[in-house]
Amino acid sequence: MENGTITHQVADHFVRGTLKKFPKELKGFKAEYTALREQKAMTEQEWAFNADYEQVDWFSKEAWLRIKVDAHYLDESQVKKGRQKITLTRVIIIDTKTGKNKAEHTEQRSLYALGGFLRYPDVVEVVAEHWYLDSGEIESDTFKAKDLDKLKKKWEQRTRAMMADTTFAPRPGNYCRWCFFSKAKGGPCRF
Repeated sequence: MENGTITHQVADHFVRGTLKKFPKELKGFKAEYTALREQKAMTEQEWAFNADYEQVDWFSKEAWLRIKVDAHYLDESQVKKGRQKITLTRVIIIDTKTGKNKAEHTEQRSLYALGGFLRYPDVVEVVAEHWYLDSGEIESDTFKAKDLDKLKKKWEQRTRAMMADTTFAPRPGNYCRWCFFSKAKGGPCRF
């Protein structure tokens, strides 16, 4: 976890231009991070939305959806439609991972897409990517504006049980091994 934290910090500083020399932690992604810097990508953003999908403050009691975005930028392109040129805008969202490529990251990319459409309602598409720094892999999914309602329904269904929960009973699982409250680590948890 510490490695991931350091990597995010140096990536943020490099993209913002406060770190002049390219950091060794980002090796294998020099072209990608240099492009982010040239695009003047926004880094380490916190997006929050209420249950009506309106943007709210990160710490708002109304925040229903919170998304941390490592880097993102708007990409505009001109296309000809008949005699007119039309500007199409898409948002590119990047999440950096220092660990392994996991299937559940596909779900995370769909959540980034939802946030991208909510934050920028006029974009025609959202490209959500995971950059796996250790393995050199990039996973990318593209979502069209017409997908917004499907994304909303998907995440409403996925969170329905959680939002209806009033007891918040413990649900021990695989991640308990990392928790300092766990019984196995001498903590007070009874699970």
